[in-house]
Amino acid sequence: MLQANRYSCKMAFKSGFIAICGRPNTGKTTLLNRVLGHKVGIVSAKPQTTRHRILGVHTDEQAQMVFLDTPGLNCRPTELSLDQRIQANALEALKEADLALLLFDATREWGEEDALVTKQSKESGVKRIAVLNKVDRLADKAEQERTLQEIGNNSGVATLLPVSAKSGEGLSQLLATIRKHLPDGPLYYPNETLTDQTERFLAAEIIREKIFKFTGQEVPYACAVIVEAYKESTQQLLVQAVIVVDRQALKKILIGKRGATIKRIGMAAREELEANHGKKVHVELFVKVHKNWRQELKTVKAFGY
Repeated sequence: MLQANRYSCKMAFKSGFIAICGRPNTGKTTLLNRVLGHKVGIVSAKPQTTRHRILGVHTDEQAQMVFLDTPGLNCRPTELSLDQRIQANALEALKEADLALLLFDATREWGEEDALVTKQSKESGVKRIAVLNKVDRLADKAEQERTLQEIGNNSGVATLLPVSAKSGEGLSQLLATIRKHLPDGPLYYPNETLTDQTERFLAAEIIREKIFKFTGQEVPYACAVIVEAYKESTQQLLVQAVIVVDRQALKKILIGKRGATIKRIGMAAREELEANHGKKVHVELFVKVHKNWRQELKTVKAFGY
């Protein structure tokens, strides 16, 4: 469990759970990582990178904000058990939350998935804040105001805030607004906690992030990463992981010519883990085929979804 600096919490303390919702690839995980000042969720330029509901905790002297980073809500129906579990995780977070941040992408026009997020959040009855992300990519303030007005008109949410998860623009105003909407409450987690995810889980996610980086098309979506051994000493860390794919052809692509692709994935994961842990890391990756695993609910659950 990752930990932050300790704060001395005073009277009239506020706390609550905040679901970060939005269509795929709006920057939900990037925003969470920026708020925490630490990477607790993986990111990529490809949509639907986040599969799990990631919990991140921001604690200061006035409040504890427990963020629930959710997978992107997708209005396209699917029969895959994996996709159904991913969408169920996102909707469950809304039900548990005291507040929802509806994240919209300033670079994309309003679409079906934005309407879905708005509809489902409204039906949940949770308090809502609309957040326009990626405003650093807009030409000027006039374009920002036009986009904010469009989001306000379409979403029906009164509170709208422009931010850039990449640069941190608007972050302090967002946190202040969240505090204002939270109820008085206790510390749900020790005030040095950053996430409830284990280091083992984070290692698997880092490996999966590198699969997104170095492979294309369907390969990252057909993969699951299972860490079978995680052994840490004062001098080094050993991570042994199996990458499961659902077809033999994808195994061949993932390994690459003479093992080149799987080596790049392992090397990139090792470098990030070494930077995080400050010690030598040895990563061993194996690829296994489990035919149609994404369609098997039992297997999907066994893989942690």
